[in-house]
Amino acid sequence: MSDNEFIFYWFLTFFIWNIYYLWIVPKRSAEFWSRRFETKEGQKELVKIARGIIDTTVLETNILIEEQLEAFSKKFFGSLGKNVQETKQLIKLANPESDLLDKIGEQNPILGLIVQRLGPQLSGLMGNQDKPPNSYNKGV
Repeated sequence: MSDNEFIFYWFLTFFIWNIYYLWIVPKRSAEFWSRRFETKEGQKELVKIARGIIDTTVLETNILIEEQLEAFSKKFFGSLGKNVQETKQLIKLANPESDLLDKIGEQNPILGLIVQRLGPQLSGLMGNQDKPPNSYNKGV
């Protein structure tokens, strides 16, 4: 056998092999599975297969959603906590009297309560002319 004949037979074998596996096997496989699922037992089996695929998809989706929600909540509440702390610090810097009142309230609760109730009147006596809004006006 010459080299040319060998190459010819090799390509012929390769061509027949590809035709068989690319066209004949898929066609026979499709016919087999369609016949299998035409019966009642096949329908039950098809439902089981579909149910397994759907359940797996739903489970994976739920896990993914839970992970994303946890990541979002950690990110959101972490930044919210930092913002609240920074806001409290700014309020303490802007109004040191409230911090003083809180310290008095921690040391002596009764005195702290009295000072908090009398705080607006005391600030008026100290020369602070800013009046809190009067929420007790009737008929307005």
